[in-house]
Amino acid sequence: MRIVVISDTHISTSASPDYKKRWVNWMLVGQAADISRRLVQDVNTLRPDLVLHAGDITDNGDDDSFRTAAEIFGKLEAPFRFTVGAHDTYNPGARDRLAAAFGYRDFSAASATFDLPNWRVALLDSSWWLKKDGSEHPALDWDEYGKGKYLGVVVPRQEVERLSTELRANSQTDIILVTHHRMAKRCEADYTGMFYPEATSKSNLTPFDTCFKNSEEILKVIGDYDNVKMVFSGDAHMNELIQQDDKLFCTVAGACVYPMEYRVIDIADDHVSVAKRPFPDSSYIQESFAGNEWPMGRERDSSLSFNVRRK
Repeated sequence: MRIVVISDTHISTSASPDYKKRWVNWMLVGQAADISRRLVQDVNTLRPDLVLHAGDITDNGDDDSFRTAAEIFGKLEAPFRFTVGAHDTYNPGARDRLAAAFGYRDFSAASATFDLPNWRVALLDSSWWLKKDGSEHPALDWDEYGKGKYLGVVVPRQEVERLSTELRANSQTDIILVTHHRMAKRCEADYTGMFYPEATSKSNLTPFDTCFKNSEEILKVIGDYDNVKMVFSGDAHMNELIQQDDKLFCTVAGACVYPMEYRVIDIADDHVSVAKRPFPDSSYIQESFAGNEWPMGRERDSSLSFNVRRK
């Protein structure tokens, strides 16, 4: 069985073709739709059994971009499932509208757990917005954001309970978990060059600064069960492979920003191999590069083969 995981396509129908946004390197938002179309063509050559998107499908969470994304990923020749990213939740009701663009009744239907041969895939929503008063909100209020009212993103209480119920009910089934924000305890990337004033060097950035705010709680939930074997996330726009507590945590690079790579996972019985695949047009990669190579990851972040203790 072959699974492809992509992330952070940041499709925008409102951005001009030459628009790019600085993060660590240049996000080619204005060309993101064309990049995604080319990405779909490349993925189809691999003949995967499933394609997963780890979120930030769009850049602004608007209806036109949702429809364009649905049109683009509708060209995939394999089943396509997704979770939501923070950029997809910039507007009220965005989740259900995103789901509707892809033909689902609502977001609960789009994010429902589903089965693969000998595996189960759980999609975890880590993109609710946590205010400093402790309240959780499904969409970003830009006025409140400008006033500094938010702490960051979070897996909401009902989603934590849904995950716990899912893992308990399927304790004898191996599970692949997909969420937008990373949750690994360790982080050895050098964050020098990150385009935030408060995070310009590795020394003042902790691993959880690139995670959702209740990462430790979710790590405990999945740690209480031994059926979660792999966790895939995006958001950080970098390559990372970490094995801890008998689980693989894989961060998928961004599709529209250097190094513009995605993940290919091959599963045969109890053997799993995870590799990265670069975007086929190097001119986009060169245009995105702003001098920061660390999102490429270490050599050991490129690929990994291991055996899974099957349930």
